[in-house]
Amino acid sequence: MGNNQSTSAVRMTCHKLFFILIFLLGISVRVWQFGAIPAGLNVDEASSAVDSYYVLHYGMDRNGVSYPIQFIMYGSGQSSLHEYLLLPFVAFGLSTINIRLPMLLGAILTLPLFYFTARRVAGRRYALIAMFLLAISPWHIMMSRWALNDNLLPVFFLAGFLCLLKSSRDNYWFIASCTLFAICFYAYGSSYAAVPVFLLIAVPILLRFRRLSILKTILGIGILTLLSIPILLFIRMNLLGLDAIHLGPFTIPRFPIRPAYESLSALYANNPLRLIAGNLLVTLNLLITQTDGLIWNAIPQYGYFYKYTFPIELIGFIMLIARKQKDQRIEKWMVAAWIVGALFIGIQLQVNINRINLIFLPLLLCSAFPLEWLAQQSKPAFLAALCIFFVAFIFFVRDYFGAEYQNEIGQEFSAGFLPAIDFATHSGTGPICASDEVNMPYIYALIAEKPNPQDFLRTVKYTHPVGMKRPVRSFGRYIFGLNYCEAEPDTIYVLGDNELPPQAPAGYKETSFGYFNVYTP
Repeated sequence: MGNNQSTSAVRMTCHKLFFILIFLLGISVRVWQFGAIPAGLNVDEASSAVDSYYVLHYGMDRNGVSYPIQFIMYGSGQSSLHEYLLLPFVAFGLSTINIRLPMLLGAILTLPLFYFTARRVAGRRYALIAMFLLAISPWHIMMSRWALNDNLLPVFFLAGFLCLLKSSRDNYWFIASCTLFAICFYAYGSSYAAVPVFLLIAVPILLRFRRLSILKTILGIGILTLLSIPILLFIRMNLLGLDAIHLGPFTIPRFPIRPAYESLSALYANNPLRLIAGNLLVTLNLLITQTDGLIWNAIPQYGYFYKYTFPIELIGFIMLIARKQKDQRIEKWMVAAWIVGALFIGIQLQVNINRINLIFLPLLLCSAFPLEWLAQQSKPAFLAALCIFFVAFIFFVRDYFGAEYQNEIGQEFSAGFLPAIDFATHSGTGPICASDEVNMPYIYALIAEKPNPQDFLRTVKYTHPVGMKRPVRSFGRYIFGLNYCEAEPDTIYVLGDNELPPQAPAGYKETSFGYFNVYTP
């Protein structure tokens, strides 16, 4: 008896040690040079920061909407959860670190949440393997290091999923899970389809196996419905072209152009069946090839999880469904329901990695099954497989933090443009002519100038007021695009390396910032 207890204690100690080591590995690769890599600032993360700053200081976004439940952003909309989570961080300024910190914290929190989820699915050893796979996942590492609001959805869905697994007739975890699933609706629009599909599968299974009572089910679904009412009103009023609704200080806005969730969805298309078939092909191609062509989502040679691992995911899914353990019947069907809900996104949208980000966590759960089976059959083979993954991880880290990739992502994220336009803002009082080769350059000018949103709305001129993105031609003293700039003697120019001011550059003092130059008369 004593030897058994001693062996059990040693195993538990080793298990805790491996948990800590994996957790520290996951944290270290996510925080190393955080804020500096990736260089620059993506326009979407800059846009979210601007709206969050304005809500904090003025009680409205840059479009003049007070405390919106969905942000108008460029015109076609943006989910609001990320902007509201940003509020305490932008209170300390609009630095890159402050803007990206909520996403980093959410990604770090995902690691232990994923462990405890996997532990409920198939035990402690399996949970460590799954957590290790997440810790070294290129997709998860890359999404944690910049602030795309879409990437909050997997964090909150995972938290709701874990609460669902903990649900029983004797506790209130189901109500907590429904609350978190309702929050998902404010994280990203793809949840409008994925969450209901998932719950339509999951709730009957929980009831069938008597993990839920009728009363708890009614309470949970009732809370989810109540918290979802603003989203339901938002969809209805934009679909029917109704006026904005004001609920105290909060606003359910009507968008000036067609909402993105409509324009991107096959459900609103003239020929939905044809579009659905095309979307499925795109989704399958993405899952198999592990890339979407967007370098901020995946480095092509590594994919979302080391390029050639889709067969492992597929084998793991088959192993998940085929599991015979009596006490795992519900958990395996919950994971399968998660995958079905995420795949429904790929049916209605032409996806890229961030649009279908909800599927990668359950795919990693599937990938852990073959490795756990290998650990049971042959420890040397299992250790060899782990070593292969770890070596791939080392190569990924080398390339992700390497100069070649950082130069490429720096160009995509307009590295140097924000400090350049900030320098120009404080270098004089005359007009500022900024390059329009940057995506939505006015966003960066808003970060540098921080004008009152009413002043912005009074002076803004759009190039295409009803276009999908509504690019801004000018506001205040800022003009975007050399073609729109008049050659005033006191004009300051913020231009790319391949652009020059209309007068001879010798008449200017040139200051360089990354891929951009400021020409001061």
